[in-house]
Amino acid sequence: MITSFTAASSWSAFDTAVLKLDSEPRFTGGAFDGRYVYLVPSFDGLLVRNDPEAPFSDVVSWTVQDMSTVANDPSAFGFAGAVFDGHYLYFVPTGLNLLRFDAREPGPMPTAIHGGSFY
Repeated sequence: MITSFTAASSWSAFDTAVLKLDSEPRFTGGAFDGRYVYLVPSFDGLLVRNDPEAPFSDVVSWTVQDMSTVANDPSAFGFAGAVFDGHYLYFVPTGLNLLRFDAREPGPMPTAIHGGSFY
């Protein structure tokens, strides 16, 4: 069923506070890799990923990754956005640390930079 863009009933909200993060996340953009939606962190380095195949309001639809742990660099935070090239998801830095995520391999959020989601 197609709904109106301007109708309030067409919109849903998700409060990221239910993810019980250590800090309140701030996002500068988003990206889609063909499977997951990523909310790009601006200051705290907490990347949030949504599984659009799961219920939007269900907390299990959401995964959080601390970007400083995947890069093994505590200064890996502060991104201006992300772009997907069909294989990798690139996180555009506001500093010096460009991060690249291999999104072609199915799997959960990585504990290292490898792993991914593109099917």
